[in-house]
Amino acid sequence: MKHYTALEYLYIALANHYGKDKESFENRIAWAQQYWDKVSVYDAEEPAEFLAAKLAMRDTLAGKPTGFMISLDATSSGPQLLSLLLGDPNGAIITNAVVGKAGPVRNDCYTLVYEEYKKLAGSNAHNSRSDIKKCIMQRCYGGKAMVKSIFGDNAPLFEQAMKNSMKYIYWAIEELLWQHEHNGADRTGYNWVMPDGFNVGIKVEKTISHQFVYKEEIIKFYSKEETTDEHYKGLPANITHSVDSLVMREMLNRCMYNPNVKRFLNFKANAVPELPLEDYKSRQVYRLINLYHDSNFLSSRILDFINKKNLRTLNVVDVEAIKDLIRSLPAKPFKIMGIHDSYHCHCNYANDLREQYKNLLVGVAKSNLMDFIYQQLDLDKSVTFKFRDLSQYAEKEEYAIC
Repeated sequence: MKHYTALEYLYIALANHYGKDKESFENRIAWAQQYWDKVSVYDAEEPAEFLAAKLAMRDTLAGKPTGFMISLDATSSGPQLLSLLLGDPNGAIITNAVVGKAGPVRNDCYTLVYEEYKKLAGSNAHNSRSDIKKCIMQRCYGGKAMVKSIFGDNAPLFEQAMKNSMKYIYWAIEELLWQHEHNGADRTGYNWVMPDGFNVGIKVEKTISHQFVYKEEIIKFYSKEETTDEHYKGLPANITHSVDSLVMREMLNRCMYNPNVKRFLNFKANAVPELPLEDYKSRQVYRLINLYHDSNFLSSRILDFINKKNLRTLNVVDVEAIKDLIRSLPAKPFKIMGIHDSYHCHCNYANDLREQYKNLLVGVAKSNLMDFIYQQLDLDKSVTFKFRDLSQYAEKEEYAIC
């Protein structure tokens, strides 16, 4: 991954807030170096943020310290994560999850699907990129109403454009909807556990219409109630959100880790592990190790519970996995703030922020998280969702978060 200076990240922040976030990092830096103090704040896509970056730049150039935090956003985080969970090569390229044959390029999946749609629709392509974006965002979470509303008779062409662009993602969404309709229609909810021990519980809810009569007038109102619904569309969305939130928790843990964990890098595991311990921390370690074995994703939450005593009860392979996790942490911890798929930190730590996000995407790509979650849903156990391991390509990506 190419690194930039703190000053260059300030330039990148200025360009991002002005509306140049689809450009390469180099183009953003070049634009901001020339125009940052010449353009109007009111012409920026994000005026308040652009003004804050502008004031921070003035302080920096004057030699004054600044506490300004730049923000870097994941590009199309839903389909980006789905592409790695499933091993969808084209979906991963267009969402910047992996690097393609063209090398590091700042792709925009909504524009690329839009171009595919225009090829299919020809002279009947009367919709915009904005329409495509709205529909992809809903479609990747299982919804179809917006596609019919916006595209009308052209809805099948949109569906085909999306299928052509991210076929495994498209298949997985349809498969999950089908599985619920045919094998989970009598369910009122789903539960699963994530690799960090976080328990996910979702209710199948339906909007129910009610009415009563008041002074000879019929009053109607609606409520969401837990019930069965064979047409429930929430399963793809909630699985994706659960991984999205896992990535957020991991980012916070890994960037703001306790520096004392570095002392375990010198720990030598026992060739023959000692007997398991019964204290709270040790039980948490064993639980997280078991979840790691099942999902092939080792959560940094385990760093909150390890000590020399319980490490002696683990086998050499698991201890080395924990030490590899510690080695992957930044040189020193730093503060970040996270809002969904947007991460904020001081520009001095932006390289570390990008490195940690890349490490997480590599971890997601190596894992079998999608099958791990699906097997907990108690649907058709014969279905598998992992098509390919894209982790080696995720190692080289530059624009997954930018």
